[in-house]
Amino acid sequence: MKNKLQRIAKVMLYCFLLIALSCEKDDALMEQDVKMVEAKTVSINKVTGKAPPVLPCQDGDCNTDGGGGNPIPLRPVIITVSSTGTPVVYTPRGPVTGGISTGGNTSIGGNGGDGSTTSPADSPPPSCESFNFTAKKGANWQEALIKNISFKVVLLTPPNHIQITQIINYPQPISFGMPINFNKGNGDVTSGVAATVSARVLQLAMDETIAKFGKTEVSELTVKLYFQEQLIKEYRDYTNGGIVNFNSTSNLTATQYKTNPLSSGNCD
Repeated sequence: MKNKLQRIAKVMLYCFLLIALSCEKDDALMEQDVKMVEAKTVSINKVTGKAPPVLPCQDGDCNTDGGGGNPIPLRPVIITVSSTGTPVVYTPRGPVTGGISTGGNTSIGGNGGDGSTTSPADSPPPSCESFNFTAKKGANWQEALIKNISFKVVLLTPPNHIQITQIINYPQPISFGMPINFNKGNGDVTSGVAATVSARVLQLAMDETIAKFGKTEVSELTVKLYFQEQLIKEYRDYTNGGIVNFNSTSNLTATQYKTNPLSSGNCD
């Protein structure tokens, strides 16, 4: 009986030793697995520059009420709104002569409703070469006829204020007329001088229109009517009685509207 008990005790001791060795081996394997996972995560992070992925909930131990547990991964959200970037600055294009001071077009990218909208690259200034003034026989008057005058302005469309580039276009011939001699002792106004002055006044009216309506919620008709009024007024003031007619019945041959990259040029 004593020998039997001793054998049982040895068997139990042997089993206990086996169980202890097995647990130590499992712990070593677990530590080794953790180190391998950490090494792989660090390696992936160095390559991609991204945070390690969030592991899913284990054994249902996940709190989804926002108070704890594993964090819930969120997808990136892209929000598209109307442009609110670099502010637009209205600047003149450069000095001019003959008493005409013109403004300048500006770059796109400013906040809605804060002024001008188009750059010289988008709406270059009118060229004086567009104008071919011809003197009327027996009259102190010269006239030029130009077709397809146009410029661009960015407007806002209701109700979401989406920006659109509106082309203000006049396909019909528009006549520009001014006296040949102002009887002020300065001699005659040559066709070249008349062309230069006309181009710069046309540029002035365009710039004033863009400055007033750029990135505002108005109709194309409103812009066109304002531009026509400004051009007629400015031309009369700067040429001492000159006339612009948007419904001309002149028999002159209309020339094609031209532009210059930087300025209206000098056709004197």
